[in-house]
Amino acid sequence: MGYKLKGLEPQAFFKYFEEISRIPHGSGNTEAIADYLIAFAQSHSLRYHRDEAGNVVIFKDGTAGYENKNPVILQGHMDMVCQKDADCPLDMKRDPLELTVEGDILSAKGTTLGADDGIAMALYLAVLEDDTMPHPPLEVVLTNDEEIGLIGASAMDMSMLKGRRMLNIDTFAEGVFTAGSAGGAYVTLEMPVQWQDYEGPVAQLKISGLRGGHSAGAVTPDFANADKEMALLLQKLGAPLVSFAGGTAGNAVPRECTAQILATDIDAVCQDHIAGIKARCNEPGAQIAVTYLPSVKTRILTEESGKMVISILANIPNAVQEWNPNNPKQILTSLNLGVVTLDEKLRLLTYVRSNLNSHRQELQDRLKAFAAENSCTYEESGVFSAWEFREDSPLRETMSRLFLEKFGKEPTVRVIHAGLEGGAFGDKLPGLDCVSTGPQAYDVHTTRERMEISSLQRFYSYLGDLLMEL
Repeated sequence: MGYKLKGLEPQAFFKYFEEISRIPHGSGNTEAIADYLIAFAQSHSLRYHRDEAGNVVIFKDGTAGYENKNPVILQGHMDMVCQKDADCPLDMKRDPLELTVEGDILSAKGTTLGADDGIAMALYLAVLEDDTMPHPPLEVVLTNDEEIGLIGASAMDMSMLKGRRMLNIDTFAEGVFTAGSAGGAYVTLEMPVQWQDYEGPVAQLKISGLRGGHSAGAVTPDFANADKEMALLLQKLGAPLVSFAGGTAGNAVPRECTAQILATDIDAVCQDHIAGIKARCNEPGAQIAVTYLPSVKTRILTEESGKMVISILANIPNAVQEWNPNNPKQILTSLNLGVVTLDEKLRLLTYVRSNLNSHRQELQDRLKAFAAENSCTYEESGVFSAWEFREDSPLRETMSRLFLEKFGKEPTVRVIHAGLEGGAFGDKLPGLDCVSTGPQAYDVHTTRERMEISSLQRFYSYLGDLLMEL
C-alpha cells in the first residue's frame, strides 16, 4: 500500500510521514501513534520512556566523538487537529489520511494534513534511524494532546531530561525562528436551557465558506467566526430557536455553523448579513443557505431560554482583545469562540491566549464575570504559561549563524501569539534555551493545510548540519 510519496527525498522522512498518516492520531486519540513510536524505538534498540500522560521520550547516544557533548532535546507532539470538508467520507478516528502530491506540494484530500506535528515526528525518526549523521546525545520528546491545551507537556515529569538546549519543530515558516509564544487556556461556559414541544414549519440556516484557521492568527478582523456571525444574524431575526451547532475545536476559528429557527421569508436578511461579512472581513467565499422545512416535529427553546442563548452568543468577547503596544501588528491577547453545542445545556468552548500571563488571567477573570452575569458555569482547563523571549540565547545565535552560512540570508526571529510548548518546558527545566522552527507549511489546522516538499528537503539538510554543529 502506498500513496504518492515513494521516491521523494529524503526517503526516510517521507517513509515515516506516510506511515504516520496511516495511523489516526487526532487529539484524544493518540494511543496507536504512541504504540508506533515505541515499536520504532524497540526495533532500533533505543532506550525509551512512556509516562502516564501518554508522552513518549526516545534516547539516542551521541555518535563517535560526540558522546560527551551536552544533550540536545528534539521536541514535538503526537496529536493533530482533525478537520475535514463537509463532503469528505473519511472517519478521522479510524481511517488513514489520503495524501496527495501536486508538484512541490504535499496535502491530504478533504482533511487536514497533520503536518502539525507529523513533520516533527517524521524528521526525528529519520534522524534516529540515521547512524551516519554526527550528533550529540539526543532526547527526542513527543508529547501528547498538545493541540487541546499542552496537556502532555503540562503533566510530564521532565526530571529524566538532561538537555538544556531544545529544538521545537512546531512552527512552519521557512527561515523563521520563533523565540517566544503565548500562554493559553480552554474556558468552557455552560447554561441549562428549557425546551417546549413544537410541530410546524422550520427554517434551517447554514453559514459556510469562511476561511477559518488556527486561533492564534485567524482571530484578527480579517477573519469571520461562523458561530459569532450566526449569533449576530439570529439576533437580527429575533425568531424562536430550534437548534444551534458550530465549530469543531476550541483552538480553530469556526468555518461553518448551522441553526434552525421558526421563520419564513428571511432570505433577504440572511443575504444582507453575508454581504456585511464580506464588507467587514476578507471572506470572499462566505455564503448562507436557507432551507424551509414545511412540517417538522421537534422542540424549541422557551422564550426566556431563547433570548438568553442568543444574548450570550452575541455578547461573549471574541477575537483580538488587545494588540501589543510595542508592535501594533502583533496580537497580545485574544479569545476564540470555538465550539457551540445546544442540547439540555448551551455549551461554549472558548480558547484564551496571551503573551503575558497576567493579561491571560485578566481575560479569564472577565469571562468568569460574564459567566456569573449570565447564569453560566465556568470551567478552565489546559492552562499553560507563556514562553517569554530570552535576550541571551546561545542556541538561537548558533542556529542563526549556521542559517546565514548555509542559505546566505539572515533568519527572521519572532515572538508569536500561538501556544508552543517552550513555556511548559521552560517552567520545569531551569535555564532552558529553546528555539522553534520548521519547513514551510500553509493553512495549518484547515483542510487547505499543505507542506512544501522542497522546503522540507532544505530543512532536513539544515537539521543535520545543526546537530553536527551542536
